[in-house]
Amino acid sequence: MILESAVLQVRAGTGPEFELAFAHASKIISAAPGYVSHELQRCLELPEQYLLLVWWRRLEDHTVGFRGSPEYQQWRRLLHHFYDPFPIVEHYELAYPGPAARDAQRVTGLGGVFFKARDPDALRAWYQRHLGLSLRTDGAVVFRWRELERTGSVGETIWNPFPADTSYFEPGTAPFMVNYRVANLDTLLSKLRAEGIAVDGKIKQHAYGRFAWILDPEGNRIELWEPSDA
Repeated sequence: MILESAVLQVRAGTGPEFELAFAHASKIISAAPGYVSHELQRCLELPEQYLLLVWWRRLEDHTVGFRGSPEYQQWRRLLHHFYDPFPIVEHYELAYPGPAARDAQRVTGLGGVFFKARDPDALRAWYQRHLGLSLRTDGAVVFRWRELERTGSVGETIWNPFPADTSYFEPGTAPFMVNYRVANLDTLLSKLRAEGIAVDGKIKQHAYGRFAWILDPEGNRIELWEPSDA
């Protein structure tokens, strides 16, 4: 996610009129593809200065998509004549989420997909040959991707078949288990317990993160993973 930031100086005495126009313009930007949210802050020390913050999914959603659209011309006609001088627009990406933001998050992504197979090795070979999956030496497949909020951070999703007689998915009853990445495992487990959800008593620590398990209402075992770099 990308944050657009602009300090807006409006002409003397036009603050109330600008805020009314901005309320109309908000409907335009809110409908733009890739838009997430926005807010307008009024400066306490300088009442004719505002701070505009707009969150976009990608930089191009603003710089190419919105600015290149007919709707942007409507936005300009509503707002640009208020500015003096014309603002400098900058874009930011998240460098570090604060504790409140981390604690508010629950699941942040898909960490892995695991399922039972009668012949895991043969099945891996089939996927490798026909779908081009690249196997690690342990037989797992790792899909790497960049996080939306922290584009400099690389995440991983693991794919791996297990033997049909594995007990790893127990006490779940399904022939599969999904692993979910979480931001703060301890905080999440506390919230789940408070909501009446039974949590497996053990938390496992590995070099690549911490793990815990719960069951959903249909008996599917869920693995929760807080990566070591979360």
